[in-house]
Amino acid sequence: MKPHPLLALARPRNMAIAAAGAALGALVSMPEASNPPAWTTLAGAAAMAALVAGGNADNDLLDLAADAVNRPDRPLPSGAVSPARARAVAAAGYLLAVAVALCVSLPHALLVAGLGTLLLLYNRLLKGVAVAGNVAVALLSASPLLWVSWPAPSRAQWGAALLGFFLTLPRELAKDLEDAEGDAKAGRRTLPVLLGTEAAGKQVFVLGCVVCALALAAPWICGWTEHAARACAGAAKAGFSFGGSSGVRCANVPARLAVYWISLALLFAPPMGASLIATREGNWTRARKMVKLAMAGGLAALFAGSLASLL
Repeated sequence: MKPHPLLALARPRNMAIAAAGAALGALVSMPEASNPPAWTTLAGAAAMAALVAGGNADNDLLDLAADAVNRPDRPLPSGAVSPARARAVAAAGYLLAVAVALCVSLPHALLVAGLGTLLLLYNRLLKGVAVAGNVAVALLSASPLLWVSWPAPSRAQWGAALLGFFLTLPRELAKDLEDAEGDAKAGRRTLPVLLGTEAAGKQVFVLGCVVCALALAAPWICGWTEHAARACAGAAKAGFSFGGSSGVRCANVPARLAVYWISLALLFAPPMGASLIATREGNWTRARKMVKLAMAGGLAALFAGSLASLL
């Protein structure tokens, strides 16, 4: 069953990923920082989802020519949604995101306003620029992970955001490979248009390998083991037993790493491997779909590892 055209315009899956990013950032930060208020997390999820909805509608308005070739079934090129209604969805999404963020704090509102500005610039100026457009989308995708402790995110949040950034890059480049024909007709200067699909495909493959290495090293990048060691030392100095009032269960560190790596092997490795194979074969559509699943799997592994530290 197809979603309503207006809902399809907003891309509910992307909205859900953005909302989940804000929630994951809260969970990742909990072992290192004080527990964030539930309202802050919920408001972040709502603000990020609204921002994505507005940005997607705005993007499709500016993408009519290319989508007529690359995505003729989308709501605007198919005629299911009028440009006037799409403009209303875009404006409502941007305004609602800033309004919700302002209910949390001014720094949060400034963060969302900055992300909204970057999204507007991407849609109008950066989309057709090789690498710069991909980096902009990766920044936008990783930013929800920093929401809950903004303007001073924890090391774990920065580490999770770094992983999210590099998980997004190959997806965006694979999307450019898939859309190369339409982008060339629209006059965009994406990496596949400039270098050719074969050379750009090699870049995606190398980047995918880098992502695999970062995913394996994520527990050290996020500082999980260092924070646990500091907590254990503090507990011992204060005369507490492991797992006492230090706020971190030291004995849970091996379990946390095991949960993360097992989750990574089950949820991240299979689609990421399939994406790398599809990239080598030149199957850009499958590469994009698989790397998107790998992105979700990598974030799910972070979620599982973070949750294990609280048990």
